[in-house]
Order: sequence, then structure tokens, then C-alpha cells
Amino acid sequence: MAHSPFTIAPMRSRAGMFVSDTALMVAISHAIENVVLEHQLPVELYAGFQYVSKFVQQHERYQRLSTICRHIYIWGVPDMPPPPIPNITFLPLNDQMELSREWFVVVNTPEFFTALLAQEKTTATDTERRFEGVWTQDAELIDQVAEMIDQMLHRTHHVISDRNYESQLFYQNQMFSHMMRYRDHQRSTNGDLHLELLLQTGLAGSETPVLLLDTRKHVLAASDPACVLLRETRTEIIGKPLEQIGHGIFTQRDPTRVEAPLKTLLHVKQNYVLAASNQPIFERESNQIIGWIIRLHTADHRPVRVARRTLPIDAVLEPHSYHLKAYLQEIAATTVQAGLTIPAIEQAQHEIADLVSRINRLMLLHRIDSQGDVGFAKVDVEAVVRNTFNEYYLLARRYGVILQLEVAEHLPALLGKTAQIELALRELISNVLHHAPNSGPARVQAYHDENYFYISVQSRGPGLSQSDRERIFQPFAMQETPLDPEKRIGLGLVLARAVAQAHRGHLRIESSPNEGCAFTMMLPIASVL
Repeated sequence: MAHSPFTIAPMRSRAGMFVSDTALMVAISHAIENVVLEHQLPVELYAGFQYVSKFVQQHERYQRLSTICRHIYIWGVPDMPPPPIPNITFLPLNDQMELSREWFVVVNTPEFFTALLAQEKTTATDTERRFEGVWTQDAELIDQVAEMIDQMLHRTHHVISDRNYESQLFYQNQMFSHMMRYRDHQRSTNGDLHLELLLQTGLAGSETPVLLLDTRKHVLAASDPACVLLRETRTEIIGKPLEQIGHGIFTQRDPTRVEAPLKTLLHVKQNYVLAASNQPIFERESNQIIGWIIRLHTADHRPVRVARRTLPIDAVLEPHSYHLKAYLQEIAATTVQAGLTIPAIEQAQHEIADLVSRINRLMLLHRIDSQGDVGFAKVDVEAVVRNTFNEYYLLARRYGVILQLEVAEHLPALLGKTAQIELALRELISNVLHHAPNSGPARVQAYHDENYFYISVQSRGPGLSQSDRERIFQPFAMQETPLDPEKRIGLGLVLARAVAQAHRGHLRIESSPNEGCAFTMMLPIASVL
């Protein structure tokens, strides 16, 4: 099976990709590793070095890390024997694998989570190695990468549902302070623009409202929640002096002049209060200030809700726009023909109905993707599962599928959206009917354990090959089927996965060729009332 942590990043962070050289890649890697070393964090550390010989250059550093980390996993082509270091597992690659071109460092714990994901793009004309990649603090993206790593290690993936964002902010500030010192040291080089883009994308996915300032108090980077609180886009904020952002709230109140832990009161209106605190970044040798990390605080200190996209919507819409345009052109051509026949009219009606169906489902996907957890309420999961089962029971018989229901006793209520969970279950059952007809019994289950709430659909169809499993959740990857025009656009599993991710969970697939297939929505138990 081909695995590539890097390919996950472009789908969700394509606009945040950076290009860098080896020195900058080393600086980011060291910023992550230094947090583990300096704070003695017993994490699992995952790193791709491309070749074992490149790992040997960091041998001493990783020997120290091995005494702290719970375990370290290293991927690389064995161009030389790996050094025997306790607590480090080497996973060999061959130079034909996509993973052999990737440089990555990943940590994923409740208290500290970060990922550097890059792929070498060196060409024959380059005088030094060049990489394209992303550095992210986005918990959802990091969890997707961790899920892929668990697949590579052939172990069960467990979603981290309860994250400590105060702890993450502390370690995040340590990393960005390290990179600001690197920036100060490299300011005269041509790599400065790449570094600034890196800082912007690295901070964007943070769950905490934070700004990064340079020595002139110009904004270098801003997190998504900070942009929400300041009511400006990142484009409107980056590069501007602090006093010019946030519609002037910093004009008379400069948080860099107030020593921590004191806060600067920025805005008070009725029950809404906005304040800011600062953390200066010092150059280690001269002890001069080279920047600030500004944190915004709201009165109730609750996390700022940001509508996070669970899917790469641009990637979904872009390939489909061609088909929509083609349909419109065909309909226009049909309507101007003289002496329209009944078949021609019926064909136009069919194309219009298909077009409407595609648009409706794309709009539905967009709503799920953009709303996140806004509007969550109590969901009676048992009622949802039983009602949906009854709705499809007779229909399934026509497709040669016998639905069986298993619902655990005393299911707790779930915090979510009833309509979305119903939709996801419908899509999973429909997937069996349309892609595994005449497969006999199919089981619909609902149960929970101490970690997750599970809603599962299992069939005895032909199953999926390894290559199919890698592409099955890509929008429009499935072949068209004449059984249901609405399913021809291949959005069923994409919609189901979007629902799972909107509920802070994920959609797991278990399948082997000729052994059937099981799709399971796993929703973190933290989402249960």
C-alpha cells in the first residue's frame, strides 16, 4: 500500500504550502524536537528521513530523544546499516516509494501536537535540495496524518477527542520563539520570504487566538480564531502594524507595553469583553526583543468557534464544474433545435434532473463542511438507527441485500445533528445496495465503549482492494452506476465522512477483496451528553 503523509496536507492546506531549503527544514524539525527535549515529554515521535544516512547526521540528537520519548519510529531507505539505538524502530523503504522522497516530523498527543510534512522537489537545475510542504498545528489534519501512520504500523488508530489547548499553546509558543530566532539570524538571506510564509501557515491552524509580531510590531502571522475575534481576514491582517488591525482597537492600547501576566483591555460592549496578553521573544545572546506573541482573551475564555472545513471543498468542486458546464451547454443546444422529438425532450429533462441532483448534493456537502459543530443538540441515536433501518429494509430486498439490525441496550444520547447522522447512515446503507447488490446479509450496528460511539454498516460484498481503499474517500473517485442517478456523482461516502468529521470523529473502513466491507462512524465519547 502506498502511504504519503505529504499528500494529506495539500488537499486541506494547498494555499499554505511553502517551499524551503534544507536549512529551514532542519530548523523546523529542531523546533519540534527541542520542545520534547527541553520539557522531557514522553511522546511517540514519527520522522521520515528519506535515507538512513541522513538520519545518522542527527544520531546524537536522536540518541538523547530516545531516552525521553515513549518510542521513536524512523522511516528511510537503508543505504547504510541503521545505528542500534534503544527505543528507536527503523522502518525500511525502497527508493521507488513515494515516502522515500518525504521529510516529516509528527507528534500527536493531547498536550502537544504538530506536524511538518514535506516532499523533495529538487530538479536538475537546482543547486541545493528544495522541499515543498506545510507545518501545521491543525488538530484535525494532524489526526488524519496520525491515522495514516497507524495504518503503516498496522495498529488501531484512536482519535484524540480531548485536547489540552493551554498546554499546546505553551509548547507552540516555544516552537515559534525558536523559529523567530532563526528568522532573526537569517534575515539577510533570500529565504526570509519562505520563512514568513511558513510562520503564517504554521500558526493558521492553531485553535487559540494568537498573533505573531516582528520587532516593528507588524503582524507576521495570525491564527484563524484571532481573525474571527478581530473580524478581519488573514490577508487584511498580515504585514500591517498592530495599531492598524482590528478596526483600531490596538490604537490606544498596546499589549506589548504591559508585562505578563497582566492583560490589556481592548474592547468592552455589553456582555462582551476582549483583552490581550503578550509574551516577548528574546534573542538568546544579546537578550534583545526580536518579536512578540500576542494572545487574545474573551470574557468567558471559551474556545472561539471557527467553521472548520472537514473536506477540501475546492478540490471537490473544481473537477465537477466541467460536467456542470457541459450539461448546461447540451441543454441549451437541445432547446434550440427545430422539431423536438419526445426522446430529445426526455433526454433534456433527464439532464436537467441530473444537474439539479448534483447541485443539491454539492450544496449539502458545503453546508455540512462549513457549519462544523454549530447547532449541535441531543440526538436519540437508537431512534435514528431503527428508523433508517426500517426505511431501507424492503428496498434492500429488491437489491438482494438482507438488512440485519443490532442495537446495544441503554445507548446514551449523543451531542450532534440528527439530520446529519441520518444522512450518513443512509449513505452507508445505499453504498451497500449500489456497490454490493445480491450480497446477502448486511449488518447495521450501533454500540459504544469507553472511548467511542460506533454506527456501522457491514456487508458481504466483493470488498475493496488496497488501491481502492486509498482512493475510496476521494470525491468522485467511484465509478458511475446506473442504479441511482443521484449516486453517479460519487459523493455518498464523502458525505458520510464529512458528517463524522463534523462530529469530531472519523469514518473507518475495514475491507479485504472477496471478504466484504465494513464502514464505521466512530464518534468520540467526549461528544456524548
